[in-house]
Amino acid sequence: MLTPPAGMNGDSTGAWSPDGSRIVYSSVIAGDRELYVMNADGSDKRRITHWRGGDSPNAWLPDGRIVFAHSARSAPLPRWYLVRADGTGLRSLPWLYGASDPLDWWTAHR
Repeated sequence: MLTPPAGMNGDSTGAWSPDGSRIVYSSVIAGDRELYVMNADGSDKRRITHWRGGDSPNAWLPDGRIVFAHSARSAPLPRWYLVRADGTGLRSLPWLYGASDPLDWWTAHR
């Protein structure tokens, strides 16, 4: 099976880490959009979400957490979450339900 080049399988940029050394982005895997973190030079690619549906990174906060929207296939609106760059510390942001993307990181940080 051939693997399409980057960008051909729905890769989508997200946000740079506060120090500019890493980037969070999303890519389609087996029909689901997942979050990945990699170094700025393209090395050390790591998947940080494993959900059915779609994840869309929005902001990388100064404290190191990533704000992202998760869209379930049957849900009319996305739900918003925070997660650390290593995939731990997942936390719901219920007050942002129904907010559109892109979302200003300051709004999410309050």
